[in-house]
Amino acid sequence: MTRWRWFVVASAGLVGAVGAILFACGDDTIYMFPVDGGTPDGAVDAAADAGDDGGVDAGTDAGGDAGTDAGVDAEAPIAVTDFSALVAREYCSSLGRCCYGIESADAGAPIAGDAGLVADSGVDAGGVYDRGLCEGEARVFGFEGSNLGAELAGDGRVDVDQDRARECLSRLRSLTCFTPQEEFRSVRSACFAALRGTLTSGSCTKAIECAPGYYCKTINADAGARECRPLAGPGESCPELEFDEACSYRASGDTNRYCRLIDPTGTPLDPSAWTCEPSVDNGAQCAVGTWCAQGICDFGSGVCSAQANAFTGDGCKRYIKYP
Repeated sequence: MTRWRWFVVASAGLVGAVGAILFACGDDTIYMFPVDGGTPDGAVDAAADAGDDGGVDAGTDAGGDAGTDAGVDAEAPIAVTDFSALVAREYCSSLGRCCYGIESADAGAPIAGDAGLVADSGVDAGGVYDRGLCEGEARVFGFEGSNLGAELAGDGRVDVDQDRARECLSRLRSLTCFTPQEEFRSVRSACFAALRGTLTSGSCTKAIECAPGYYCKTINADAGARECRPLAGPGESCPELEFDEACSYRASGDTNRYCRLIDPTGTPLDPSAWTCEPSVDNGAQCAVGTWCAQGICDFGSGVCSAQANAFTGDGCKRYIKYP
């Protein structure tokens, strides 16, 4: 069986969301699959070449430490336009705790280099936590892609489920650093369910505008025309521009189906042969969490596992800034 090398572009780590997924086969051919349709921009291509330098670098400038001090009123409703920033705050607090052993996880907090997931990984002391970069990226991607499209949340086509939104934030806040599969799936379920579209037909821009059970299908790529259509069923085709989004709502894994892109030997399939198939068992190859029926896609081994580190070591290093 071919051993896949995979890269997650603009992602903090194992449970980080992905902006695009790239696979490299044994012949060093790289296959890129955009998430939420469309074609990744040059920043994604640059990330593939530069490693940790890709992603939403604007987070450092635009993110700052915004949102880190904002509280969530237990009584006041969460505004749909505020939710992605609240997710970023909780996500980056847990990243600081798990990656660096920093309980406060404030912007600029010193990183010793001998605690958390970066311990024994060659990190020099003297760095500080670049929380602005973390929050800038997490606002875009969320947990496993849960925030993708959230910039459209104010267009009247997206609602927020208050109970699931609070559950998502609570679960992110208390995220176990070595995450068991049940917890991982619960966090993913809550964070994706927090934002839901309202459209069951008609024009759409991204999947988040479509109601659960639907996806935003490209009708005419040249014209940029897309429409909300019912999710594909088992064995049905998953289009090249939407792939996993055609198989589960917003590629959340809620249907326990994923878009099969490779055959049992690990050979890439032609996009015309991509189909929605049941998620695979622990021990099987994976690229993202939606491929796994029970577990987590362990980015270290490239297989579905019952438990894995919440963030990868390389992802942790991304948010260390040296004066």
